[in-house]
Amino acid sequence: SRSRRGTPRLAAFVLALVFITGAITAGFHAGGEQGWWALPATCMAGNPADIDFGNLSGILNGTVEIDPIISCGDIAWSFMGLSMAAWNFIALVLLSALSLLAAKRPKDARAPRN
Repeated sequence: SRSRRGTPRLAAFVLALVFITGAITAGFHAGGEQGWWALPATCMAGNPADIDFGNLSGILNGTVEIDPIISCGDIAWSFMGLSMAAWNFIALVLLSALSLLAAKRPKDARAPRN
């Protein structure tokens, strides 16, 4: 309906805000991986589902070997010299730019009719 012409523009603007927030997070993570700044001390990986409580006494006694905890500052995967967090940052910056362009389009722009 004609009264809802601004709704897609508002939705595109909200999406741009979501993508910008994700880009800030991904950029912070990528910078931490590169050593440009320190990541939080709580930035450790570990799946609580991997804990076997039957072996808890063996872990405490030192008879059961456990996998080391990997820091999120370690680059687990890279492509063309960029880590996954860096590629995520690039994708989110592009998506936020496209969303802002969609939000900027004229109010009277309509989808073509067939």
